[in-house]
Amino acid sequence: MKKDTNCYKNEYLQFSIRKPDDWLFVPQKWASNFKQKSIENTPEFRAILEKSVVPFVYFYKHHENTDYPYPTVQCGCRLMNYPSDYTREKHMNLLINGLDQIFNKHEILEASPNYIISGKPSIYIKMKFQINNAYNEPIDCLSRSIQVVNNSITYTIGLTGSLKGEYQCEDEFTEIIQSIKIGSKLK
Repeated sequence: MKKDTNCYKNEYLQFSIRKPDDWLFVPQKWASNFKQKSIENTPEFRAILEKSVVPFVYFYKHHENTDYPYPTVQCGCRLMNYPSDYTREKHMNLLINGLDQIFNKHEILEASPNYIISGKPSIYIKMKFQINNAYNEPIDCLSRSIQVVNNSITYTIGLTGSLKGEYQCEDEFTEIIQSIKIGSKLK
């Protein structure tokens, strides 16, 4: 059987995602550790997840035009213990407040605590913001952030492209989101 080189699948994290043919996976420093059976039930693995700030899978569409950002997808996860009064609505509002702290100039275009991904209710935030290119010129970006709570693991999927033009990649992002499988949907 031929290996699907466009699919990232991690059975331990119960997560899979597909990239478009012309996008490139970027190796992550510790992503290969997830494939080692010996680390799966160790304190080191738990520490990685608890402090996870590095995505476990990252891919992008390369291009040479400095007027547009690289369309990118980043997926990360961390262990979370939620309080008994947890709601996705409260979680979403905390995330939006956090964005206000990070970005000086941004606009939330859409936000829902009832987005469904891989059959699971999740949080979806779509926003526009600016970054500077290599020449310190502003670039308009469109980003989507999805947070899925599955038992004690919270998955975060970030998809960012250009606000307008050929690198907006709306069709590709839709296909990528539809490809995501979490938990029992993985099998």
